[in-house]
Amino acid sequence: MRATLEFDLPDDEYEYRCALNGADYASCVFHYDQDLRSALKYDQVTEEQRIGVEWARGKLWEWLNEYKLDPTED
Repeated sequence: MRATLEFDLPDDEYEYRCALNGADYASCVFHYDQDLRSALKYDQVTEEQRIGVEWARGKLWEWLNEYKLDPTED
């Protein structure tokens, strides 16, 4: 299967950059989630920090699910 994306530059510069860097964004989100997960799993945070990390991770996945995104998919 092939797909071709076309952009009218410079008008579509933002859309072009999003398409160009999409995999990098997904990788960044994946690594951020893994860092949060590791902090919780290996007790690298205080109890107070744990509350914030759990909230941040929950919020991240809430947004990912809302947009039907999963950075762990290939």
